[in-house]
Amino acid sequence: NRWRLILDKTVFYPMGGGQPTDQGELASGNWNGKVYQVMIRDGEINHYVESSESPEINSMVHGTLNWDRRYKNMKMHSAGHVVDFAMYLLGYSPNQLTPLKGDLIGNINNLVNTYRVHLIN
Repeated sequence: NRWRLILDKTVFYPMGGGQPTDQGELASGNWNGKVYQVMIRDGEINHYVESSESPEINSMVHGTLNWDRRYKNMKMHSAGHVVDFAMYLLGYSPNQLTPLKGDLIGNINNLVNTYRVHLIN
């Protein structure tokens, strides 16, 4: 059976921003279910779960991520930004991906500008 659970908090990354959803398990007492998709809709965190029965309404659940999947997705996502930025610097892309967040881009720009200076000299 498949169930949709709405939780007020989660450790699961919901599908969005070009990244796939986290997967893993939710458990409560004698109940457990396999999380196969997480989405935010109308401000609610929806966990789509496979389980033989539904959990009790208003019960506390414990989430466990499939860390291998999460880590692979994190690496792929970060690599995509690195490749995009490299393509931009090489002139193959007219624009960088946006929005740019954090100091990482500033640090990369400084590193690239330093590298350019060394190449010219």
